[in-house]
Parts: sequence; structure tokens; C-alpha cells
Amino acid sequence: MAGLAGKAKDAIADAEASAMRVNQALDRYLRSSILGVQQVLVNRAGAILRDVALRSPVDTGRFRAAWGPGFEALGMPEPPISKLTLAAAMEGRRNGSASVTMTDEKAEAIITNGVSYGPFLEAGFSPQAPSGFVRRTLDEHAARLMDDIRRVEVDGVR
Repeated sequence: MAGLAGKAKDAIADAEASAMRVNQALDRYLRSSILGVQQVLVNRAGAILRDVALRSPVDTGRFRAAWGPGFEALGMPEPPISKLTLAAAMEGRRNGSASVTMTDEKAEAIITNGVSYGPFLEAGFSPQAPSGFVRRTLDEHAARLMDDIRRVEVDGVR
């Protein structure tokens, strides 16, 4: 059993490292953008959340439903979930949390899927989702941010 828990712990650590890379890229992007910190944060956080939710495995729909509070906090529509029962939706939403804080100096979105088996899904213990689906989504978005930054630095386009 320690092997499963260890792999799940490693998968979460990898996802956290990817999240840090997104934060660093986003910070650099924000300094180059004329859109404004708040709009960039909502746009990017929403795109990341949408992609993570769409890549989340669906058996009962509970895990994907736990991303719901994040969509609400960002004021974005939630993608539909196939096979979702009312009971699974309610339980999933109870396991999700989100906060969006915006001030003149800082913009922060924290979205958590607290379903207990989430780390195991991230570690690849479901045939419905590849290992590291959250980490890979974060890495893709960090790369897109870096491409946007390079475009701004070269072309001056924001």
C-alpha cells in the first residue's frame, strides 16, 4: 500500500512544482500586459481550470463536480459532465473550494479539488485519465504564457 501512497504523493509534488512554474510565468506575463492584472488572472485561471476539468476522469462525476466552486468563483460557466447524478454533483461540490482575491497589488485564485482519491487519479491509477493530467495541463499553460511573453518582448503585442 505504501507504493500507491508514495506514487500519489509524488504526483501531487510534481503538480505543485508545475503550479509554481505557472505562477512564475503568470507573474512575468502580468508585468508585460496592458489588460490589467485582474482580467489576465480571471482569463488564465479560467482557461487552466477548464482544461483540468475537461481532462478529469469521469466515473460518477463527483471528482469533476468538485471543480465547480472554482468556476463559480471566477464567474465562468462549468463544462457539462456526462453520467453525473444529483447525489454525485452535491458530494463533489462539497469537496471543492475556491477563493479569488483581487487587490490593487495582488490577484490570486486558489481552486482546490478535495475529493480524497484525487491524488491517486493524478498518479495515474485510473484507466480514464493519464498520469499527471493536472501537472501536464499546468505545464502546457506555463509554456503558453512564456510564448505570449516572448511575443510581447519581440513584437510589443499584448
